[in-house]
Amino acid sequence: MNLNTLHAFLKTAELGNFSIASRYLGLTPAAISKSVGELEQTLGLRLFHRNTRTLSLTEDGKRLRNDICVALDKIELALNRNSNANLVPTGRLKINIPESFGKRYILPLVPKFLSQYPSVELDIHLQDKKINPISEGFDISIGNLDNSDSGLITRELCKLQLVTIASPLYLEKHSTPKKPSELIAHNLIAYRQLSSGRVVPWGYKVGGEYVSITPSGNLTLSNIESVVSSVINNLGIGCVGLWHVRDLINSGALVELFVKHRPAPLPVKIYYPSREQQPKKVRVFIDFLLQMAKNNHFDD
Repeated sequence: MNLNTLHAFLKTAELGNFSIASRYLGLTPAAISKSVGELEQTLGLRLFHRNTRTLSLTEDGKRLRNDICVALDKIELALNRNSNANLVPTGRLKINIPESFGKRYILPLVPKFLSQYPSVELDIHLQDKKINPISEGFDISIGNLDNSDSGLITRELCKLQLVTIASPLYLEKHSTPKKPSELIAHNLIAYRQLSSGRVVPWGYKVGGEYVSITPSGNLTLSNIESVVSSVINNLGIGCVGLWHVRDLINSGALVELFVKHRPAPLPVKIYYPSREQQPKKVRVFIDFLLQMAKNNHFDD
């Protein structure tokens, strides 16, 4: 068994198709299929569920993929320590990003990053589910994780402004709260953060004091766009990132409440595994994002 066999397995696992994987690796579909078959025979495991169109990983296949990703990172680190390869960032960089934040802020930066580092392959996962970055093989995660795992290093990337919103029709029917303490009389649409499993509280600074409100009502959602849609449909009051609703506020479709007492900004952080020496591809991507933050790319 050699590294090419493992790369064939990983690329097939990623793309779910021998033919597509073969084009990426410059091999024939038959060669990829043979490599995967030999790997299964060597291990005595079935790694893929096969049908006429697609492949999907078995539980054994998923476990092997995660283990290999960690092992290949260690191999790459060892090679970088002993060659000039560390001078040029290369290789696959697996990144986990919350969907709405990734679409709004990170994806527009991809062309610029890849033009600077063409030998890096970005594998970006846009998802709002709870993950374990280390066990799932991510090099970098961005968002708000429960950083109880001592194996993760945290860097703050930026802070995003939150706003409290309601529709004009909802306020017409239920009156307009003048201060955060009056929210208790209203139906509050809660957002449950899948990365932590918790309902996100709304925090306000009023008269020099910090006030935290746990939203309660008849609707809890785990998708920010759904919160915005529910507010537009007059179901209650929500608290979301300003970048989601700026145009709706400007058009009058939504009303921002407590303009003088906006909720505390939401910190967005970069998480990555603690290692003696970070692979160059990880370091340059983190440095790139932090530079974009200094250039006010994430400001609203």
